[in-house]
Amino acid sequence: MPRSAHPELPLPDKIVASLERLSRVFRILLWDLATETGLSPIQIQFLLYLRDQPRAHCRVSVLAREYGLTRATVSDAVSTLARKGLLDKQGSETDKRVAHLLLTDAGRKLARKFDGWQGRMTEKVRGFDPETLGTVFLFLQETIIGLQRDGTVARAHMCLGCEHFRPNASGDPLRPHLCALTGTPLGVPDLKVDCPIHRPRNGPAHRLRR
Repeated sequence: MPRSAHPELPLPDKIVASLERLSRVFRILLWDLATETGLSPIQIQFLLYLRDQPRAHCRVSVLAREYGLTRATVSDAVSTLARKGLLDKQGSETDKRVAHLLLTDAGRKLARKFDGWQGRMTEKVRGFDPETLGTVFLFLQETIIGLQRDGTVARAHMCLGCEHFRPNASGDPLRPHLCALTGTPLGVPDLKVDCPIHRPRNGPAHRLRR
């Protein structure tokens, strides 16, 4: 039997290649949505981000850092959304150089229509058993936090990289971990992916094993 022209990849490379292929699916879903609405994919992502984030994070500089874009690129997209009546720029009461980006009623209404845009992906993931989902979730959290620590990802407000997170400290066998700030017991499904009260941990990220 002839040997393949493509050498067999190590497992880590296969995992990265698989993640890249999944990222193509997200891009396709976003482009489909963009075609329907007349917005660009990044404008759609900005609407969803601004809807769900606290006011302090709704700024051009934060969007640029979050999405790895230049401030000029973000400003162009924001200006288009403002012209369409989907967001307003409001100056800060304490710093006139800062403008907060707040969705209008029309912007919030449109953002609600985007809920579930990842639905086809979500349905596939729901088909796996809870143990597999928990293992994959921890793997993804640890990977993203590692990328954040070496500067590849701008921010990763996740429990495993948080100063408030206490593994195996709650005394609850079903939710064994603890948020020391809120006193909330946490199981793996309860771990946050974007927590507004996150405080980066100085030491290495926590690692949990199921």
